[in-house]
Amino acid sequence: MLRPYIGLILLGLLRAQVVLEGVVVDSLGLPVPFAAVRNRRTQQGVLTDLAGRFRLLVQWGDSLEIRCLGYALTYVRAEPGSTLIILPAAPIELQPIVIRASDNPAYALVRRLLAAEPQWNPLRRPHAYKSYNKFTITLPDSLRDPVADSLLPPVLFLWETETEKVYLSAARQREVLVAQKIVGDLPIRSPFSPTSFQPLSLYESWLYILDQRIASPVGASALAYYDYAIRDTLYEGEDTLVTLSFFPRPGRAEWALTGQMVISLPDAALRSFQGEIRWVPPGRAFSPVFFKMQQHYTKLGDSLWFPMQLHAEIGLWAPQAKRDIVLVGRSRSFLWGVEVPPKEKKVFLQESVVEALTPREPQRLEPLTSQERYSYQILDSLIRASGLRRRWGWLMDLPALGLGRLAVGPGYLLLTPLLLYHEAEGWRPQIGWEISERLLPYARVGVWIGYGTYAQAGRLGTPWRYGGFIEVGGLNALRLFFSDDVREVTLPRLLDGSLRLPLGGSSPYESTLRAYAFRWEDLVRERQWGALGRLAVGRGLWVGSSAAYVVRLGPTASWRGYVLSLRGEYFPHALLLRRGALFWRAEYKGPRLAGEIGILSPTEPAGQASYWIQLDVWHAWAWGCWAEMEGRFSAGHLYRPLSPLWYFRLRTLSDSYVGMPLALAAHPVPRTSQTVAYLFYTWRIPNRRFPGPSWRPTPALHLQAAWAEATWYPEAGLSLQAWLPQTLLRLLPSLGLLQFGLYTSLQSPRLQQRWYFRLTI
Repeated sequence: MLRPYIGLILLGLLRAQVVLEGVVVDSLGLPVPFAAVRNRRTQQGVLTDLAGRFRLLVQWGDSLEIRCLGYALTYVRAEPGSTLIILPAAPIELQPIVIRASDNPAYALVRRLLAAEPQWNPLRRPHAYKSYNKFTITLPDSLRDPVADSLLPPVLFLWETETEKVYLSAARQREVLVAQKIVGDLPIRSPFSPTSFQPLSLYESWLYILDQRIASPVGASALAYYDYAIRDTLYEGEDTLVTLSFFPRPGRAEWALTGQMVISLPDAALRSFQGEIRWVPPGRAFSPVFFKMQQHYTKLGDSLWFPMQLHAEIGLWAPQAKRDIVLVGRSRSFLWGVEVPPKEKKVFLQESVVEALTPREPQRLEPLTSQERYSYQILDSLIRASGLRRRWGWLMDLPALGLGRLAVGPGYLLLTPLLLYHEAEGWRPQIGWEISERLLPYARVGVWIGYGTYAQAGRLGTPWRYGGFIEVGGLNALRLFFSDDVREVTLPRLLDGSLRLPLGGSSPYESTLRAYAFRWEDLVRERQWGALGRLAVGRGLWVGSSAAYVVRLGPTASWRGYVLSLRGEYFPHALLLRRGALFWRAEYKGPRLAGEIGILSPTEPAGQASYWIQLDVWHAWAWGCWAEMEGRFSAGHLYRPLSPLWYFRLRTLSDSYVGMPLALAAHPVPRTSQTVAYLFYTWRIPNRRFPGPSWRPTPALHLQAAWAEATWYPEAGLSLQAWLPQTLLRLLPSLGLLQFGLYTSLQSPRLQQRWYFRLTI
């Protein structure tokens, strides 16, 4: 009696819908992202994520169709258990078909995507998340060869991290390293996190990748740089997934990616993305050859689509004597625990990355592959046997080395400058010491001392130079300082503000960058005690103020009084990497605006206060394929005549000076004035197409001028970079950084024109 019912029950179980979980890989076992998996019975389908995984509602016995561009069409049957689907490669070459914007249906989808940017852009919402990151360095084909065929481990470097990040705005964000594991347990203190290899949001107009300015395919300028084509359409529940391919418009290849993306309708939100850009290897080693990026988004409730997987692949050109090698860096990031808005809103720094932690395995969201486990075993044993951690651990603090600091014990040895030379003091050895942020996480304490060896070095007192400072905070900081040093007889000099240092972040001791040779007549002994503060008040906007009591002793005059100043800066596009109280700007893009007002108030009863103002504007931009331009304007004015110890100085070069691009070359005569203005303009031809990859000289036109003492000093110049053949640059890659230039004054008569030679780094 029960047999018919048992049969019906079994048939019902076979017909019941279940969730099938599977992985799509290629013939080498590597995941295939964005593959379309369709149930042929229900016509419902999904896309695989960046790890090749998918989940689909099926009945046992259903036929599944798997399609992906570059792979053969594959059919499999839904069976109980996890499914591993292998797609055989079937590469095809498709010529892009460009359709007018009015006729191309892909443009309507892109416009819907751009219109929905305020709703789906993750950078418009305060958020917090945790991430598991894995960064590896390999040779191009190392992962494709069996492990047993080579003594070299397939992964040359492996670094796993677990981070926590809080994002409130572009000026208020913080990322902290929770755990890390590196091959050999090396004590590497890195200036970056793997999450910084690609932007979190693709909705910005421009993406800054490896110091390259790339137009985003989903940004405001997308339609001016890209063409699009519809490739496929899938249905996932009530959503429609449309796959678009994108490629650069003619003449835009240097600023655009090539790839495909998936748009989820009706939300008009980005579901997944993969793009690639390639460059011809330039003249210096370890320059990027290609960059690939992948992102996979997940919908969080009904409020936000958020990128939960971010993967990148970077090719670095390493020239060798016999053949060139491309090292491949792979970064894989998996996010979890996303909070919108974040529960914890306390942010001290803009970005704090990579503290020295006790080695601990992070929480892995992707298991290690067999090649990665094998590399851990081999490299750990080699590093332990070589004693690399014990002997060279002091070189593992990369951010400190980039700032001229060598980690020694509980502090840093200040290496910049370690030895100075100029005509007034001769050789001047100098050394400094700074407390490590491992002892004081949000403070720095440092001192330095130097000694002038020439007899004139002690002309105004002792030849000893010394100073010290205490700074509390990160980017928003307060610094107390004192110093006794020699300075130029000038106001705070124009053009000294580095484009890569935050406001008030200049060196507390004398800089080595000088536009002309020192003379004792150009120097003054200066003692100062004061305070400086800086504060981030918005996206890219900074304000700072300083107050100091200054004593200047010159050869024929002296001055005592107070110097007060207020300064503001605006630079919207910057990636600032922090660790403790140290800061290091890794990437900077224009425009940059800076202004300063100040007052000089002498303490003498008969003295009168004087005021000065300064303005600085810098920007770099591209114009087509043949022009990269850079412009800078700086001006300063001093109100009311003052002691000769305070004036603006015209920045000029001596005949034989090498370096300092922002200074006049054809007017090598120092002058002081109450008003000084500079204008620099450079038109550089990237020369990416001619004459070829073996030799790519880069010419540039320079137009610059200065205004001082009611007189214009205009000049023009021609320069050439990468002017040596590639064969010589491979032997001496540092020569590729030199820029050979010839400059001439535009004031001289044509028949008496004189050319000034200079080399610029």
